[in-house]
Amino acid sequence: MLKIISVGTGTPDTLTLGALGEISRAEKVILQTDKVPVAEFLKEYGIKYETIDDIFESAEDFDELLRLVSKRVEEGVFCILGDVFGNLIAQEVLKNHSQAQVVGGVGFFSNALNLCKLPCEGAQFF
Repeated sequence: MLKIISVGTGTPDTLTLGALGEISRAEKVILQTDKVPVAEFLKEYGIKYETIDDIFESAEDFDELLRLVSKRVEEGVFCILGDVFGNLIAQEVLKNHSQAQVVGGVGFFSNALNLCKLPCEGAQFF
């Protein structure tokens, strides 16, 4: 079984308790990258993980990156940055693994609105 989980915007304060629980119970955890603060946070909790950073570094183009990630991520928990439905890598994995479960989290857009103290009145979310 594959679960795709949002780790928020990559900082521990945007990681939901539900996501942390799912990650801590998983036998296999794959992070989109360990170049974000939440990776160190997971290490402090004793959570072992691998990343797809090597694919980012070796892929010739974005299409190849999507193909290679989708082949590698077949079971366990795949932790992505931002909203699952706004992350192109997560979308490719979902396209190829339609039975995957999704655990949402804080996306970049909602976090940006909060940081800028902008009102959400009339905002349309697509």
